[in-house]
This record gives sequence, C-alpha cells and structure tokens, in this order.
Amino acid sequence: MATSVIEEKQAVSVIIPFHNEEETLQRTLELIEAQTFQPEEILLVDSSSTDGSVDVIRRWVNAAPLKRSRFVVIESSADTPGRARSIGASAATSELVGFMDCGLDFSVDWLAQSTSLLNSLPDNYWVSGVCHTQGVGLLDQCAVANTYGWGAKRAALPSSLMRLSSYRRVGDFLDLRAGEDGEWIRRADTAGLVRVVDQSLVVRYFATNYAETLSDLVFKSIAYSRPMIRSGRRRAALISVVAPLLGLAVLLVSPVTLLFSSCLYVLARVTVAARKSPRRHSFLVKPERLVMLVITGFVIDVGRSIGVYLSLLNWLSSTAKRQIPAR
Repeated sequence: MATSVIEEKQAVSVIIPFHNEEETLQRTLELIEAQTFQPEEILLVDSSSTDGSVDVIRRWVNAAPLKRSRFVVIESSADTPGRARSIGASAATSELVGFMDCGLDFSVDWLAQSTSLLNSLPDNYWVSGVCHTQGVGLLDQCAVANTYGWGAKRAALPSSLMRLSSYRRVGDFLDLRAGEDGEWIRRADTAGLVRVVDQSLVVRYFATNYAETLSDLVFKSIAYSRPMIRSGRRRAALISVVAPLLGLAVLLVSPVTLLFSSCLYVLARVTVAARKSPRRHSFLVKPERLVMLVITGFVIDVGRSIGVYLSLLNWLSSTAKRQIPAR
C-alpha cells in the first residue's frame, strides 16, 4: 500500500544552492540519494564557489553515473543564495520544487512526507519543515541565542516544497546575500499562498550554526545586514542606524549615564535571547554563558550597524551618480 501511495506522487525537482561547501556537499548528496521518495532531478546551483565544491559533486556522480545522473550541476555567476535559488527554479522541469541547503541534516522521509502533505492540500498551499538551532561550542550557541533562538524550532525555507506554478506566481527571489527567503515569504503571503509548517519535519545544522569565531560573527553580521532595507526589514535597519547615534550621545553625557545605559543594554540583550529561546531559559543562567551572550550580542549589533551604514552609503553613492548629467 505504501508503494502505491509513493507512485501517485508528483515529480519533484530539488534545488540546492552552494557556495564553497566542499566540506559539506557529499553528506548533502548522500542524504538526498537516501530519500525514500526520489526526486526527478536534483539541481545543484553553484554560487561562484572558489573551492573544490564542483569537483566534489562530479567525483561523486562519476562514481555511479547511471544511478546519479539526476544530480545536475548548474554553474553560474550568481554570488547570492537568492539569485542561485532563482536560477535553479527557472531550470526546474517537475510539477513540484523543493528547496534544501548544504550543511543541514534532514530525514530520509523529507520528500515522501512533504509530498504526501502537499498533495492533500489545495493548489494555493505550500509546506515547510522547521530548523532546530542549538550551536556548536559556547560562542556559536550564544550567537544562535541572540539570533535564531537557542533550541528553537523555526519554520525554514530549506525543507520547503511547493508547486512550481505557486513559485512562479510569487516570482523569483531577490538577488540578496541574506533575507531573500523572508522577503519571498512575505510576497507569497501577499499573493495568497498559504504556508503549512510540519513540525515533525526537522532540519539541523551538522556543523557551526552561525559563527565559529568573533571575527566570523562580525563579518557575517555585516554581510547579513547590508540587504536589510531591500529585504523589507526596514524597522530593524532603522534601529541599526539610530542605536549608534544614541550610544554616542550617552557617551558624551556623563559616565553615570553610560554605566546606567550599559546595564540596560545587558538586560535588554538577555531578555531578547530569553524570548527567542522559549522554555530553555536555563541555558542562559550560567555566568560564562551570560558573559558570552552579551559579547556576541554586542558584536552582532555593531556588525549590523556597520552593514546598514555601508548599504546607505552605497545607495547615496549610486543615487549621486545617477543625478550627474552625462557630458
């Protein structure tokens, strides 16, 4: 009976963007190959990788060429996940498209379960699983607590499945380094698509969840915040612009005001992390975690402000160039 249900399912194209994923790609490929319901094609979209990622895929496919002919590498000049996903979607030929990312563990029943669920829903529905975030090591765990939420399970685009017609109804992802998924989801809501989140479909990072070192955290925070305005996160962008100005004003007032404001900042950072990590507040109470929580939170805030200011400078520069009359 189970076999007949699987045979009735529609064909699926799985889209996986990758950028310098030499260390994680093979595991991702093996998890796709192990799916109990096999996709019609697996479109692996290279996003300007500079390592041996493409070679990893080709060696793996060539090891069993007949069995793995459905794994297709699309080499592109895309340099963002948003653009890479759009390229994959434009090349998809199946009725359904699934999105997955490298570096994630997921169930061998991901496609079978998602396809069964989607086939039971009206045409304007799509489905997602959840990403369970915890982190590896103290710094990564605290960075996760400040961003995703430690131990949280949040609906994620990687693990999603939708009808290709639904995707085309919303349109392509924006060409962004970060926030392209949230922006696309907001457009999907506006277009009348209904998202069903299956809490039993869980994906997890099998390595670092957010950042391994403070320098990684700085650069990632800058990179992730630069697209804030374009991705629709204008309130967060405004906070990142105003916060440094307020901090400078407090610094100039008096040492007492600075001390009081610092205490308020620490309290606010811990409160935000606690709210993002529901029912897991015990993670935050150890002294070393509280200290690292504040340090990583401060680094993230500084990185976000730098990223937003750089974005504004680029916008002002491009606007000024457009206004200069051609000679």
